[in-house]
Amino acid sequence: MHSQKFQTLLTISTSLNSNLDIFQLLPIIMLHAKDLLEAEASSLFLFDPTDNHLYCEVALGEKGEVLQKYIRVELGEGVVGWVAKEGHPVLIKDAYKDARFDSSWDKKTGFVTTSIICVPMYQKHKLIGTLEVMNKTESRIFDEEDLQLLNYLADIAAIAIENTSLNENLRKRIMELSMLYDFDKEISSNIN
Repeated sequence: MHSQKFQTLLTISTSLNSNLDIFQLLPIIMLHAKDLLEAEASSLFLFDPTDNHLYCEVALGEKGEVLQKYIRVELGEGVVGWVAKEGHPVLIKDAYKDARFDSSWDKKTGFVTTSIICVPMYQKHKLIGTLEVMNKTESRIFDEEDLQLLNYLADIAAIAIENTSLNENLRKRIMELSMLYDFDKEISSNIN
């Protein structure tokens, strides 16, 4: 891996792990994925274990808003669903020649997918979602180094997402304890 890309990953890691707001964090992750891999588009799908679906939380690129608004994917369906179900990253150099690729979304959005990298994201061996980039800029094709970079970014992103989740749980717990303390103080003052 080129030292500049490695330095960029370190910068991304610092940036992601200093942001504890999940709603700000997720778009930042995808912007970094798109820029780092020089992709035309990127998407982040989160796994909903209650109904075994993935839903598009963030999509960047020419038709990203369409995907983000409407797409839900079953485990095993399309590239994203396959990666989530199998737990293995995938590098597809020609999307239309791969049986896992669902071209119906290209037809709906008008976006033309040529190449794809999709990797799973885990928190403590538990699937949380997938990161996907599509179409390397200037009609180039993604390669193994790009796959490795997205895998690293997925690991960094999973840690950042876990940190935001822990921070949110801690914030809620502090608020509960504060309310209990105030309640106890009020009861004590009424008894006196």
